[in-house]
Amino acid sequence: MIRNYIKISIRNIQRNKLFTIINIFGLSVGVACCLLLALYIQEELSYDKHFNKAEDIYRVTSFMKNDTGKEFRLASCSGPLAWGVKNRIPEIGVVTRIFTPPGAEQSLIKFKDNKFYETNGYMVDSTFFKVFDYQLTEGNVRYALKESNAVVISQALKSKLFGAEEALGKIIEIETGRSPMPYKVTGVIKGSNKKSHLKINFLLSMHGDGWGRPVDNTLTNWVGNNLFFAYLRLMPGSDVDGVERQINEILLENGAQEMKVLGLHKKHRLQRLADIHLRSDFDFIDLGVNGNIGNIYMLSTIAIFILVIACINFMNLATANANKRSNEVGIRKVMGAERKGLIGQFLGESVILVLIAIIFSVLWVELLLPLFNTLTQRSLSFGGANLPFFLTILLITTFVTGILSGSYPAFYLSSFQPASVLKAGRKLTRSNDFFRKHLVIFQFVISITLVGMVVLINQQLSYLENKDLGFNAKSKVVIPLRNSEARQNYKILVESIREKSFVTNACGVDAIPGSTILDDMILYPKGSNSENGVLTKYNYIDHGFLKMMDMDLIAGRRFTDNRKVESQSKIIINRKAVESLGFNLENVVGQIVNFNWEDSVFKQEIIGVIENFHHLSLHEDIMPLALGVLPQATYNAIIIEAGSARTSEIVASLQDTWQATNSQTPFEYWFLDDHIQKQYDEDRSTSAIITYFTVLAILISCLGLYGLSLYSAEQRVKEIGIRKIMGATSTQILRLLSRDFGKLTLIAFILSIPVSYFAMRKWLENFSYRIDISFWVFALAGLMALIITQITVSFHAVRASMANPVDSLRNE
Repeated sequence: MIRNYIKISIRNIQRNKLFTIINIFGLSVGVACCLLLALYIQEELSYDKHFNKAEDIYRVTSFMKNDTGKEFRLASCSGPLAWGVKNRIPEIGVVTRIFTPPGAEQSLIKFKDNKFYETNGYMVDSTFFKVFDYQLTEGNVRYALKESNAVVISQALKSKLFGAEEALGKIIEIETGRSPMPYKVTGVIKGSNKKSHLKINFLLSMHGDGWGRPVDNTLTNWVGNNLFFAYLRLMPGSDVDGVERQINEILLENGAQEMKVLGLHKKHRLQRLADIHLRSDFDFIDLGVNGNIGNIYMLSTIAIFILVIACINFMNLATANANKRSNEVGIRKVMGAERKGLIGQFLGESVILVLIAIIFSVLWVELLLPLFNTLTQRSLSFGGANLPFFLTILLITTFVTGILSGSYPAFYLSSFQPASVLKAGRKLTRSNDFFRKHLVIFQFVISITLVGMVVLINQQLSYLENKDLGFNAKSKVVIPLRNSEARQNYKILVESIREKSFVTNACGVDAIPGSTILDDMILYPKGSNSENGVLTKYNYIDHGFLKMMDMDLIAGRRFTDNRKVESQSKIIINRKAVESLGFNLENVVGQIVNFNWEDSVFKQEIIGVIENFHHLSLHEDIMPLALGVLPQATYNAIIIEAGSARTSEIVASLQDTWQATNSQTPFEYWFLDDHIQKQYDEDRSTSAIITYFTVLAILISCLGLYGLSLYSAEQRVKEIGIRKIMGATSTQILRLLSRDFGKLTLIAFILSIPVSYFAMRKWLENFSYRIDISFWVFALAGLMALIITQITVSFHAVRASMANPVDSLRNE
């Protein structure tokens, strides 16, 4: 019997070649889209799950709130907390901390004549490998970080430094924002393709020379200096909420007085290790760039929608083609076939088509994977460790698609009564036509929603790229000063740069626009206190910085070049700080604001106010900001305003000047506008993914419409012939055949508006500064869907309207 069913399936495929090609192509593309997105989503969801007992590892996060109610979320905590709670809470098995030296995004590493900058270097406790079970190819994890001035390096860094030589015991020089220090290599981390939020190139022992002394000095401060990322591994089965409650009780015991002085309320929460990559929406610095769970939800929805659209096409074409098989069903039933046997046969035919489509989908994935990896900046594959996941997804997709696509046609076809279908042939019932139209409407609701999202996302990205940030980033070259040599030589270097003909100006700054400002303080006006103060970010600039960056001065004055005077507690604040402190522009200049540090009160005089500007991306709110001048000219970067010279000439000239001043330090540079735009790389990547897959969804929808319009034209061929004989023009016939699909598109457009609006609003919540959702976005999406529909169905409509009526009525 099965053999007979297979023969019949093959004959039906051969008999309906066009419908078969449409079904297989649509399904294969739909399944390929799902597989590609599934590989991407699986990688995003796999972060940090490979660590031993990952389900018991948590990161301590901090939530601080001042009396105004403004909350600040930190992925880090203060220095003494981790070990302080370890000794008090029995549910905590192991703790470890990661410390990132402030402002040291890259470290200068030297070995003999080999010197270069390296990112992702951290200072860690000796217990690091007890929490994160990395394997070492050289050294012993039990002792690797116990020595002072020990360094454990990655396999990649070992190759850069030593090639094929053994690394263990060698002395390298590392400069991480301070004077260069010698470190002994005590381990080499084995390379792995497992994903983690920790992207490690080297690990320094926490206590030792260099940053070791400043780290030790923070161990009595329970509220401030939140520069440590603390990880706890709890005992299996521990009450996480209970542990969190005990941590906050210990915090109050040790930091209540400090919180009162600073005017802050602080609370700690535990974040699951597996949640860090996708659920880390913090206000300040985090370890690396994390993903976004919202994008995962969106891409999962798109994957499901595309597969559903492909399945709808299959069902629609199968039921539309049902009349051709009505006699077959009738004869089989007269010959004794039972309904369940017919259902099995038609489901089997669907599964055969699906299996063929699955084979083609794998070929599509193999063909499109390099392009998809370029688009997503990933290195995905369906081989190796991903093979079991890929095969599982393939099996599930085959089963679900086969059942979903073939169930309704199978039950519908098997329901034909032999007497009615053999008497005069069975026409499609109104209920079937009704169901088919609803499937088309649902299909177009999805397509219109996706089109609307693409329009809105590109509109928001255009807004981000063109919005006035409050300063001029064009023609600005940034030279970072990453080590002590470069910072000490700042004055000589900047004066040499200013002498160049293509340089309009050059100024030092601690935190360039687009990078995190690490310094902050609680400012409060005279007569108030820190409990009612305002958390204010604090950045240090050179005297010409505001003018060079075209920042608007709206009250008071800028800094002068008299560093000795200006560095004496004089600050310039932004409009946001004026409002938060309760001043107004008329009386703010000359006001004194205070901040507390340890047991002392420090006074600051406001000499000027600048207009708000977006120091960080438009994902973030503008914060109160204060700008000051350093007593000694030692900044973290120089920003250069370059003229109209060619880029190659500018870079070559700057490099020569750098080498003459800092011969032991590699030269680096970038353009400020490029640096700022990199903040939106993830948004552009998401936009590109959604755009490409929306185009594929529309393509699949058009395939289904093409098949349905062909079927519709064939069913009405005699009606068209009669109408033409009665005087109907080709235009009238074309309008008649296109009208039904136009009505379905209009209904889908109306239904898509609330769906689109909800999806658009949720996506825009990721941005503090965003466009308004305009009705024209929905109208454009609907119009595009209508045009695409009419173009798709018009091919068969035009052919039918131009046909000779004699041919269609001849057999009558």
